[in-house]
Amino acid sequence: MEIKLFDKWWLQLLKGIFFVTGGILILNLGPYKYLMNPIFAGIFLMVFGILDIFTSLSNRTLNYAWQWLLAEGLQYLFFGLILMMKQDITFSIIQLLFGILAMFTGILHFSASINFRNAGVRRWFAATFNGLVAAGLSIVIIFFPESEQDISAVIISAYIIAEGVLVMLSALLLEQVAFDYS
Repeated sequence: MEIKLFDKWWLQLLKGIFFVTGGILILNLGPYKYLMNPIFAGIFLMVFGILDIFTSLSNRTLNYAWQWLLAEGLQYLFFGLILMMKQDITFSIIQLLFGILAMFTGILHFSASINFRNAGVRRWFAATFNGLVAAGLSIVIIFFPESEQDISAVIISAYIIAEGVLVMLSALLLEQVAFDYS
């Protein structure tokens, strides 16, 4: 029996690659400088929101859990729009927004993993792990002292890189599911 969850799994792989690249770019070129630029952060989040929305809508006939990916895309789009519209936003607010974003992402990934597990998908653990890591990092991001902006920016960059690596892992596992699952 062949079950296809995604036929455009490579979009999630692309999202993961861009996440890792963006996180490394932020780290190498100055985390504080790039995270303080709301336009850069807003465009970054909006691109990923659009990728998630496109992936979820294009796979809605195949994947019974497509709404979790749609919700993730909508949240990225929402937070990206907030950052684009509020140019006078402070770093402490950006820190809070990224923390909330990480928490919602963790909850969404964990919820999707429950759907995968209940459906018998053997690789559900990747989404569970992604959800737990994102939720854990969100707590660190939200409650890290805002007086340590440089370290806080590095933690946010680490979240972005970790999310990218875990999304790539999930995409590669989903690629196997899309072609050979029984």
